[in-house]
Amino acid sequence: MPKVIQLQKKIPTLERKKRVAAYARVSEKGERLLHSLSAQVSYYSNLIQNNPAWEFAGVYADEAITGTLVRKRDEFNRLIKDCEEGKIDIILVKSIQRFARNTVDLLETVRHLTDLGVEVRFEKEHINSLSGDGELMTTIIGSFAQEEIRSLSANVRWARKKKIDQGEAPIRMQVTGYRWEGDELVENPEEANIIRRIYGEYMEGKSPGQICKGLKADGIKTIRGHWYQEQVIYRILRNPLYKGDLVLQKSFIEDPITKVQKWNTGELPMVIVEENHKPIIPPEMWDAVQEEMKQRKETWNAHCNSFEGMKTFTYMVRCDREKKAFRHQPNGSAAYGNDGSWDCTYGNCPHRSECDIKCVPDLALRQSCKRALCIDEFDEAVVREKVGAIIIPADGWILIQKKDGTVYKDYFRGTKDSVEKQPKNRNVFSKKLICGCCGEFFGATSIYQDGIRRVTWNCRVNADNSFIHENVLKYRVAEAAGWDRFSFDSFREEVDYIDMDKPCHMTIHFRDGRTKEAEYYSQKFTAWRGRHGKKDN
Repeated sequence: MPKVIQLQKKIPTLERKKRVAAYARVSEKGERLLHSLSAQVSYYSNLIQNNPAWEFAGVYADEAITGTLVRKRDEFNRLIKDCEEGKIDIILVKSIQRFARNTVDLLETVRHLTDLGVEVRFEKEHINSLSGDGELMTTIIGSFAQEEIRSLSANVRWARKKKIDQGEAPIRMQVTGYRWEGDELVENPEEANIIRRIYGEYMEGKSPGQICKGLKADGIKTIRGHWYQEQVIYRILRNPLYKGDLVLQKSFIEDPITKVQKWNTGELPMVIVEENHKPIIPPEMWDAVQEEMKQRKETWNAHCNSFEGMKTFTYMVRCDREKKAFRHQPNGSAAYGNDGSWDCTYGNCPHRSECDIKCVPDLALRQSCKRALCIDEFDEAVVREKVGAIIIPADGWILIQKKDGTVYKDYFRGTKDSVEKQPKNRNVFSKKLICGCCGEFFGATSIYQDGIRRVTWNCRVNADNSFIHENVLKYRVAEAAGWDRFSFDSFREEVDYIDMDKPCHMTIHFRDGRTKEAEYYSQKFTAWRGRHGKKDN
């Protein structure tokens, strides 16, 4: 049988050209540096386009941008985005210092590009990020670049300190009312009249908000083109610059890498140069404004601490993390007994996503204050006199900080607490909790949710009677008995029974004849006699 041989024509495969881009950066403005940036762009454009194996993918250039912070470089971030979209194969950079001077950002970016298969070539150091020792060399030289930044920053701080010690301003900040002419502050007549107007209207009794409205009505804006805000008015009123004194080193940069500016609160010495320049506001008027601001603040504080319709716990209930005051919610639901509740309203809280603190019922706060102050009836005047603050560290917990320095820790809610199983089959609370309305025993309801065992106790006959979470019951019994912590053995030995005599209240009867009364918080505290009779409040 004849052989059949098929001949297939091979199609030659053309190797795809490498898409090459370049990155350039200068850190300061200036004619010489801008010429350097232009030269870098021109050089890399010609270099890439003259290589037949490369395809020009563009030159990304940042002008007058620091190399220590990646997030502030728009062109750099656009370069990384194009790499993620698969538009670039090779990146050319003059040196590591042009790419990044922050070692952490440098390594994270290079590793990210390596994972994408993008090669970074640093020409000055002859480093290829995809080579075997590329990351090691990048780390070493990047560390040197970062330390160079720290060294330069130390030199700049030293030079500024010398100028400050001599009473000279190390930088020329733009300020309303003045212009810099060499080393001198010279009054700007048009802006100086605005400053005089602000001081004059404040002394006439207007508030910063009213001053802002008047300036806006007249079409007057700040030197940056924005409408005046109350914070700006306050800064102008407090600034001693307008009485002729120059305050130096009011703020500083703590770390040259992060470049976060902090207000100087004693970390560094401040220098005040008195009578440094011609004042816009007479010193006597400036001092009068400071005194007026102090008096207004005292009046405001007195008004805040006492006004018509003020609640007992206003400005007292605060979050343990951010120390922000809770706000009263007047229309409390039936679950809170229509007494309202206190809730955190800090919308910009950094812990908001992980915070699980719910509204704190007003009833729970009143009960805690009575226990903390050892009083039978709640007295608003006594609470205001003896309690300094009420801190909410976590959901269900209350810290009463008294003005004598002592702290009372209380627990009122257990909806998120897991209840441990008791050591014996027979529950120690069975036939120990007696309903004060009908004489029946309380029964337990146990549920499992999200792997958490929750147990509550309530009367099976009067289902609407006050129920109590088992962990809250343990806490109240241990507190009344004087134990450091609840013990099932101690409960069996010392407690005879507990009379749940009225809503949110129980009387603990001990075997030695003692009785202790205790209040507890319950979401339902209206007792019903059920089939045995009428409603009992």
